[in-house]
Amino acid sequence: MNYKLSGKTKAINVNHERWVHCNELKLGMYVVELDKPWEQTDFLFQGFFLDKHELIEDVRRESQYVLVQEQKNTLVSRQSPSRLCGGHSKASFWSKSAR
Repeated sequence: MNYKLSGKTKAINVNHERWVHCNELKLGMYVVELDKPWEQTDFLFQGFFLDKHELIEDVRRESQYVLVQEQKNTLVSRQSPSRLCGGHSKASFWSKSAR
């Protein structure tokens, strides 16, 4: 998608991790963690891209749920990018919003 950005917003990439059922796996996803220790599987590496349908089938045989990392584009205000990047502590953020 192309966004027309004003001087007050910018597009950034955000990494997002979520647990998914193995039926939801798709090519291009990055597997971060399985629902069991890596040592109990036949995988040689801890973390990998799903680049073949056969690999998706292998993951489905080994696990029921996996943690995948996705990258998403989002628009943020140029005036407050530090909130997204952890520039404010949770306590100070909540105390300011409670006022």
